[in-house]
Amino acid sequence: MRYRPGKSNANADALSRAFDKGVTTLTIAAIAGEPNQIPASISKDEWVSAQLDSEFGDLYRYIQSRQLPPECEKAQLVISEISSYTIVDRVLYYVDPHTAEMRLAVPTKYQDVLFHERHGGVCGVH
Repeated sequence: MRYRPGKSNANADALSRAFDKGVTTLTIAAIAGEPNQIPASISKDEWVSAQLDSEFGDLYRYIQSRQLPPECEKAQLVISEISSYTIVDRVLYYVDPHTAEMRLAVPTKYQDVLFHERHGGVCGVH
């Protein structure tokens, strides 16, 4: 084991810091009907790209490569949230810690699309 000071050891640095600042918790859109289905109007490639470019991007990249983001606050958020996420067939899911139910991680970009697809029209839930 070799000592690496401060910024040159971002992983240990992030783990050693206290959570003194409020860390924003990511949210998962609750979806009625078929909760684990990407909307038909969006391809899987588009969905995965949106997950990577969204508030879920750091989590996604950490699961894939085990690299924490260099910014301390972002690294802390990943560390605090990572146990509740998994990737299945390239798509990121939230895993409910109480029920082990998987829920699709919905990027902000697609929350309105998903809501209108699930709730609008003749077959809408409401």
